[in-house]
Amino acid sequence: MSVQGVRRAKAALFQWVQVPPGNRSSRKPILPIGAYEPRWFMRDQHMNPSDAVKALADCGAEQALAHHHGTFQLTDEAIDAPVVALHAALEQEKIPRERFVALQPGQVVEI
Repeated sequence: MSVQGVRRAKAALFQWVQVPPGNRSSRKPILPIGAYEPRWFMRDQHMNPSDAVKALADCGAEQALAHHHGTFQLTDEAIDAPVVALHAALEQEKIPRERFVALQPGQVVEI
């Protein structure tokens, strides 16, 4: 299989699954928001903050927690870029920040 074929197959595995209304059971998903740049390289492995906001909407949860950000400089985006981009994506979708909380490294939340 060619490199493009492998990428297409991977992308097909990571397509959003539409959850039927009334069958949404995610209470508080923990979604990754970091290590996503450059997109041409990372899009098949990591979602970016906009993808994570779409995932929140798709799963129908009341609230989500963001992880995989702010600890180590892993990829091309600045270490604080994921939280800034998350807030921008939430604002664009008119979702209150309280619905998708980006915890600080070491912060504890009781679920």
